[in-house]
Amino acid sequence: AEALTALADRQQTGIGAPVDLTAAVKGSQQAAAKGNLRATTRLGRLHLVGIAIDKNSIKALNCFRTAAEGGDTDAMCYLGMMRLKGAGTRRDPPEAISWFRKAAEAGNPRGMLNLSMALAGTHSDMPAKIAARHKEASEWHDKARIKLQVTANSGDAESMLILGTIYVQAGQANEANRKRGEALYKRAVELGSTEAMRLFGLLHADGAGGERDPDQCLDWWRKAADRGDPEAMYMLAVTCRDGTLAAKDVAAANQWAEKAANGGHPGGMWLLANAYQHGEGLPKDDQKSRDWYSRSAQLGYGPGLTMLGLIYAEGRGMAKDETSAAMFFRGAADQGDPEGAFQLAKAYAAGRGLAQSDLEAVRWYKAAAIDNHTEAILALGSL
Repeated sequence: AEALTALADRQQTGIGAPVDLTAAVKGSQQAAAKGNLRATTRLGRLHLVGIAIDKNSIKALNCFRTAAEGGDTDAMCYLGMMRLKGAGTRRDPPEAISWFRKAAEAGNPRGMLNLSMALAGTHSDMPAKIAARHKEASEWHDKARIKLQVTANSGDAESMLILGTIYVQAGQANEANRKRGEALYKRAVELGSTEAMRLFGLLHADGAGGERDPDQCLDWWRKAADRGDPEAMYMLAVTCRDGTLAAKDVAAANQWAEKAANGGHPGGMWLLANAYQHGEGLPKDDQKSRDWYSRSAQLGYGPGLTMLGLIYAEGRGMAKDETSAAMFFRGAADQGDPEGAFQLAKAYAAGRGLAQSDLEAVRWYKAAAIDNHTEAILALGSL
């Protein structure tokens, strides 16, 4: 199990092997089934992201709880964060702080940072209690930076990325901190971390790494993509499609989308489906479009679920099925997709595919409106 876990580490990060998330998922599942806590935690993280495996907060929560109760401190951090945000479970800040503290006291720097953040964000009517918690939050933040520096110096790429991000964020007002963060990203890049390559590219995309340099950004993303990173492939596909960092290139966008899709990225699948649907740089093909939307939906991708719902609702190339459409809209809304929430609200308002309910319609119009969905805002104004 430990050998499987170590191999999955390399396949997920690109450190010591090309990125292969499909293989990383399979290896993590096999190792987790044998009781490896680190693999169980990784499986939870993969379920949160939803690349090459279904995005499912309940499965992620169960993985983190199993590993945390077994003593894995990284799992404690993720479980605490889900309890803090109410993701896949009810929101419970005190329990979240308890998990963060347990991880922090065991020496986990992520736990220290999370505990610092949670303490700084807690509220009280007693000024003395607020001051005490803010003091403790500052102390844990300092301990985390010291611990991360030690582990980064020992060659741990994840510590380099976490500490680098702390410095980059602080570098908005301090150039010395920005340079420290950039140096840490570079060290992780030298180890082969594709996440570091993506982050390094982002520094050049927004100018946080000094002068804004779109060409440098794209070059770093290509390096990550060449190592098999599907997220980098997806980012390149979006950039080429929209023409944000370089001239618009539909052919290149479709090529990168296909690579990302084949690497298990649901966003890449959605882009490819959309290109087939509208005949943008590819022959118009409704069947291929439906197939790719379906594959992205199977991974729990909100926009994919929404599009599949529209296909069923309108009967595109198939018999109209409003019940299935409503089911897909609910899945998309539960994943936080504003268009999915809007379509679900419309279904409730009209009683299409489910029992008519003005109360539920308002609920889901509000959910979409929070994300600035224009039609949802107008719908609420007309009620």
